[in-house]
Amino acid sequence: MRSSDGDTFPAEGGIRGRLLVILGALSAFAPISTDLYLPALPDAADDLGTSASGIQITLVVSMIGLGLGQLLMGPLSDRYGRRGPLLVGIVLFTVASLVCAIAPNVAFLAVFRFLQALGGSSGVVIARAIVRDRLDGPRLVELFGVLTVVVSVAPIVAPVLGSAILTVGSWRTIFFALVVIGGLLGAATFAWVPESLAAHRRNTDGVVTGAFRSYGILLRDGRYVAVIATSAAAFGAFFGYITGSPFALQKVHGLSPVLFSVAFGINGLCLMGAARWMRYGNPQRRIAIGAGLMVVATLGLVIAAVTDQLAPILVAFAVLATGYGTIAPNTTALALMRHPERAGAAAALLGGTQFAGGALAGSLVGHGAESGITSLVVVIAAATAVTVVLAAVLARSS
Repeated sequence: MRSSDGDTFPAEGGIRGRLLVILGALSAFAPISTDLYLPALPDAADDLGTSASGIQITLVVSMIGLGLGQLLMGPLSDRYGRRGPLLVGIVLFTVASLVCAIAPNVAFLAVFRFLQALGGSSGVVIARAIVRDRLDGPRLVELFGVLTVVVSVAPIVAPVLGSAILTVGSWRTIFFALVVIGGLLGAATFAWVPESLAAHRRNTDGVVTGAFRSYGILLRDGRYVAVIATSAAAFGAFFGYITGSPFALQKVHGLSPVLFSVAFGINGLCLMGAARWMRYGNPQRRIAIGAGLMVVATLGLVIAAVTDQLAPILVAFAVLATGYGTIAPNTTALALMRHPERAGAAAALLGGTQFAGGALAGSLVGHGAESGITSLVVVIAAATAVTVVLAAVLARSS
């Protein structure tokens, strides 16, 4: 494949073994920093003397940081290469995690959760750009499916690990664990992640000028916009579940942190299975299937809200995770296929809008978290409706 500048894509070399694992771990910065912390939300709220909606602000600002950080890190990596911005971001993530561990109040914690996410965004966006630098076509779709599987291990392992940490420490201990994770990933990146964007392929404009130029080109591509909007809406529904599930399952239905972690892990397996093995039809068809599963999940949540029973909400969450796992790798591949010459900016805009959708959904769910699951159901239903409409648009244009 050739870019508008005449360069051939992808770059030489594939992605295998150790490099694939590291890129998957870097992509998982968001779920690692969020899901490890989820079982501790009620305890953190009590310790810091805040409400459920107050502590959920720390999740929302994290989504904002991840979104804004990607919009910055993507163009930086197009201009200066992938390794430098990636390593700087990992250092910021690690230092901010350390400060979070000693936060004296929820406002302080929110500020450094934002900075932690800003640093972690480098892993999310630059890992995608590295994959795009090296791969194209069906192999690209397949690798994003594999990366989604690797990322999906985080929602399975992280809450269980978080619960285990809580048995021997406090919510602060979880942030010390994130310091260790950041240090290990930084060392692995320094040692084993090579530069994938050759100097002659880098954007020679200034960072700000280049970013505006790249984003302008991307936003004039109607199909690209439809793809990233679909991704944002689907992630909004999924992040509504992430934000609301600790209180819906632990506070409303009385699950212990351990049982909550088990349920969350099962849903992670559903997401992982869908991302890895859903191979029916083209990417647009798979996105439509995922949207259909999200509709089924929404109906299950409505039943759960009406009957006040645990079983429907557990099933609905599992189906929602399966639907999102079907959509995620296919929207990512479709978005990055179209603009290989500006993969960093394309990945950044994809991730930025995705996390903007997550932040909006999370704030709306958190606003009514202490009054039952009504706000959770409404937010997921609204995000699902938008996903269905956009999936239909993509299906017609394929």
